[in-house]
Amino acid sequence: MKKILLNFVLLVFLIACTDNKIEQQIQKAVSMENSNPPKMKAFSNVGNLKETLTDNSALVFSQWRKLQIADGSEKWTAHTPITRLGKNSIKNGSQNDIGYTILGAEENYVNEVQLNLNINNAEEKQEAFFHLAIFAEQTLASLNIEQPSDLRAKILNDENYFFENDSYYILLKKDEWAQKNYNRSHILELELDKSIAIETTRLIIKSK
Repeated sequence: MKKILLNFVLLVFLIACTDNKIEQQIQKAVSMENSNPPKMKAFSNVGNLKETLTDNSALVFSQWRKLQIADGSEKWTAHTPITRLGKNSIKNGSQNDIGYTILGAEENYVNEVQLNLNINNAEEKQEAFFHLAIFAEQTLASLNIEQPSDLRAKILNDENYFFENDSYYILLKKDEWAQKNYNRSHILELELDKSIAIETTRLIIKSK
């Protein structure tokens, strides 16, 4: 009995260590700034990338424009309207929703694509993750990226995820209680709006 308990404690410890390592890898990749042209060909033309993602989702992007960030830096960005998913929440009257944001350090190219899922109705959370998995598969295919074999399971299980190769990162990152700093337009996390998401899960494809 003691041996079983010891093995269980060890397993929990190893899982916690793995989760912590993944979180550290994600945070490092997210915070990494790259002012060089992207290694990914699909990211080298802003207009073509917007058209590709629009063909994939039927969501039309806003104008590519420069924004001043809270830390004083500048980024170029465009976003799509959100697609609403499922039924309204009984608690807050809101639906789950999903949409794209693209970000760039310079005007002429994109460094990062975000697919943002906002969970406003927790009762339909699993269905929302199913939609995210479909969107993720279509997005990666449209960018000529082979989907990692374990990504779909991580999405459906609501887990953080980290993958990298020589050209890009693929990150799955959950921000709980994202309504504290979530910008309704999907541009950046700058505004205080307590009426929006319970949590946000972001699929981030970031070029090196």
